Formats: sequence, structure tokens, C-alpha cells
Amino acid sequence: MFRLIYILLFSFFFSVVSAQENRLESAIEQEDSTYNLKNPPQTVSLENIVFVRTENKLIKTSLGVAKNEVSDKIDQAYDFDMTEEKDSVNQGRILRQLTLSRDFMEEEPVVFDTLFSLFNRYRFIDSYSPVNAQLGNYGLPYYPINFFDRISDPDKFLYSGLYHYMHTSENAVFMNVQVPFTELKWTIGGQRERAEQTFRVKHSQNVNSKLNFGLIFDVIFSLGQYTAQRSDDKTFTFFTSYAGNKYKLYFSAGVNNLFGQENGGIKDDEKLDINAQDTRNFNVNLGTYNNANSALKNRNFLVVQRYTFFGAQPDKAVLSLVNVSPASVSGTFSHIFQFDNSRRTYSDHAPSSGFYDTIYINAQSTFDSISVRIIKNTFRFDFTANVTKSLRYVVGFGLRNENFRFGQIIPMAVDTVVVADIVSGFKSVYVLLGRFSK
Repeated sequence: MFRLIYILLFSFFFSVVSAQENRLESAIEQEDSTYNLKNPPQTVSLENIVFVRTENKLIKTSLGVAKNEVSDKIDQAYDFDMTEEKDSVNQGRILRQLTLSRDFMEEEPVVFDTLFSLFNRYRFIDSYSPVNAQLGNYGLPYYPINFFDRISDPDKFLYSGLYHYMHTSENAVFMNVQVPFTELKWTIGGQRERAEQTFRVKHSQNVNSKLNFGLIFDVIFSLGQYTAQRSDDKTFTFFTSYAGNKYKLYFSAGVNNLFGQENGGIKDDEKLDINAQDTRNFNVNLGTYNNANSALKNRNFLVVQRYTFFGAQPDKAVLSLVNVSPASVSGTFSHIFQFDNSRRTYSDHAPSSGFYDTIYINAQSTFDSISVRIIKNTFRFDFTANVTKSLRYVVGFGLRNENFRFGQIIPMAVDTVVVADIVSGFKSVYVLLGRFSK
């Protein structure tokens, strides 16, 4: 279906441009002169010229432009097209991948690995911090040994040890591809009974030169080296972006379901034998009878809109003859909306097995949960002054509203009987934003 749409759009575009060429040729014939597109004469009237089509560009003219300037521009464009046609094979397809900066105001390029270099290193959390302390196997919570690599944002207190497994607003990825791109990846390592497996599907394609959409689906599954150590993480994100010369849009939505069993550690670690053939024979504090587990469910989405109300760069598909240099000053209005809803639960079917020192609510089963919902709404203005090619000043200011809603199950005594009760809280704050960079 997309091919049919592309063919119709191309046919329409070609017919419009061909009509402009016919107008140009008729204007030339009226002046009784021959016209060579590669060497336009100096005496041709420009009143009827609207667009001149080259191989890959549209050159827009305007009244009052000197004829020799138009001639030079047209000549340069044709010379560029002839060299571009020769170099197109060496340049290859456009494959771009980017993320947004911490304040969502700048695009940061990400290396697009199409050679699958070292793809067998399936633990991608090691790319953020090379040394991590883990609970035993991949997919369970981890803790970076390097202090500076740790997640210190208080808004992520529920999943700081699982952050890099997830698709969130802060690590959303956006792409720009000329042809549809699909990546399918599956890895398995270790013995079959205790193997760690990862699976990824990644797809992205452009609707046109400005609009792109894509999705990523990840699965991490591992049974672990010891009893009750299974991890089962499923994460999904959908993203889309629109990159115009004045208006830009970035949207991403993430769904994260992370599950991990809890075994409470090995009972008699003094008897631990590193040469044991079957590590599942070691007794753990919380065995299969307890069926203790921890689960995290996260839903989030991000919307970033930026509108450049003055100083916007012209569209790359159209070469302007009047103003092709960057604007000395530009202004941008931005709206950023973030939504993040997380809920973490812990359950145990036999809390009276002896592992816990105190049972508050129910000795038959344990179910604890805590949830947090965060909504951030930001409006800001940013101004950029291009002093020279290597010197740029950026000044910005704005206002952000942050809403937090918390919920937790706590024990409460009612007539000497302890029952479960849900406590919730709400907090709203306003934050003034300022930015100055050179």
C-alpha cells in the first residue's frame, strides 16, 4: 500500500514540476532565444520563473534577484547534481538514530550499528556501567559498582535497579531512515536448563522525508543458577517523530513488565561448593513452596513539541536563492509533556516459613505494593544567537508543573486486629527553568 502511495505522490510531484518547466520553455520561446539549462543566458526574463527542477532539488527564485546570481545558482545546482549522481553509490542510504538531551531540547546522535559489531554481548546494561553487582543472573535488579554510573534521580526510586532494562521517556530512541529498517536478534548462553536468553525486534520506517515511526520489543528470560531465581522481563516502546524546518514533534510510549523470583539467598553459605555440578541442590531461604516474587509494571509516554517562530532554517529540499545562510538569531517555543505510572508488588504464599522476623497483616500470604504516578508539563522559550560558525549562545527560560501521586499498602490496627489499608498522597510543585550555554 505504501508503494502505491509513493507512486501517486511521485507522479503528482513530477507533473507539477514538469508544468513549471513547460512555462519556463514557453517564456524562453516568446523571447526568440535558445535556452540551455546547463548554461542559462543572461538576458532571459525571470518574471515567469517559479521553480527550476534539477535532478534532486527545487531551486526557488524570487523577483528582484539579479540574473547573473540566478544563473550562478542554477549552474552550481546542476554541477552538484552531476557529482552527486556519481557519489550516491558511495554515500549509501541515510540511517540516523538519536536520543534527546536531559532537558529534551537537543538531539544527541546515537551510533547506528548496521554491522552487528559485538552483538553477542547481549547484556546491554554493561554498556552503561562495565561492572555491576547482580542477584545472580541477567534480568534481575543490579547495582553499578561505579558510583557515578548509579541512578540517583529520586523520581526513579521504584526502578533504579532496573532502569536500563526499561524503555522510558529519558532513554527514548528516534530514527530517520530512507528505507524500512528491521532488526531481529536472539541470543542464548549457558546450559539449556539455566540458559540466559534475550530476544529483540526493532523496526522503523519513514512515511515521508520528515515523518518516521518505529517500535522495539525486548524479552529477557533466565532460570538462574539456583532455585527460585527466574527472571522474565518484557518491554515494548512505540516511537514517532516529525522533523520540519519550523515544527518538530517527538512522541514515545513505553510498556514495561518486569518479573523476578525471590529466594532470599542460600541457607548454608558456609557449605557452598563452587565445584558443585548442580547448583540447584543448594537450599535457599525462600523455596518453591513460598513462590516469592517481585514484579514491576510501568507505563509511560513522552510528547515533545518545538516550534521555531523566527529564524527557522529553510527546508533542505528547496534551495533558496535569497537567504541560504543560517539566521543570526532564532527563537523556539517548546511544550514537553511526560507521564510515568509505576507499580511494584511483592508476594509470598508462605510468609510463616521462618524467613521473616515479623508478620503484620496475614500469616497465610503476603502481598505488598507501592505505586507512584508522575506528570510533568513544561512550557519554555529558547533563543539562539549564532555569533560565528564556532560560537553560539543559547538562552532559555520556562515553567514546569510536576504532579506526584503515591499509594501504598500499610498495616493498620482496628479493634486489636491488624488489617491492610491503602494510603495515598498527592503533591504538586512548580519549577522555574533557566538556561544559558555557550
